[in-house]
Amino acid sequence: MRRLSLPVALLVAVLMVPSLAFAATVADYRARVSEARRAVETALPRIADATAAQDLADKVGTLLPATEQVDMASGAVTVDNSGLRALVGDLEVAKNADVRQQAAESILTQLTSQEAALGTTGTPPPHDAAALDRILKDEGITNANDPRNALLKEIQKLVDKLIAWLTAAGSRPAVKT
Repeated sequence: MRRLSLPVALLVAVLMVPSLAFAATVADYRARVSEARRAVETALPRIADATAAQDLADKVGTLLPATEQVDMASGAVTVDNSGLRALVGDLEVAKNADVRQQAAESILTQLTSQEAALGTTGTPPPHDAAALDRILKDEGITNANDPRNALLKEIQKLVDKLIAWLTAAGSRPAVKT
């Protein structure tokens, strides 16, 4: 029995390691999303082949696990790639070329969206007060001393109070009705 306990303990330890949160940086995560998108674009012309589809599914699955921790400036964030993994699953079980093509295009759309949401690294654009004033004026938003803005602020205060009251009231029957 003692001989078996060491291998079992090692197996349990090995199985637990992937569950420990690996914290990637935003730059690393962004790079892997971009790499996965490029892999899909590269594979699309030959995605009708089941082997190419499976290779792509494996590549995307390796690059982007179902969940992972990503370190942001505000702290670690758990990234949930389950939607992407569902699309990869669709690609893996696709029975014909048309379905594989559709699945791969859906994966590409998802990755392109994720890439856009992650943005690019670099410095923020310089602040241009004159441009901001023009945009606000074009949108009909005027200075804070405008009486219309004061009225909107008061209405917002009332709405906030009403929401706070409804939230505090909870599930009382009188409030529900």
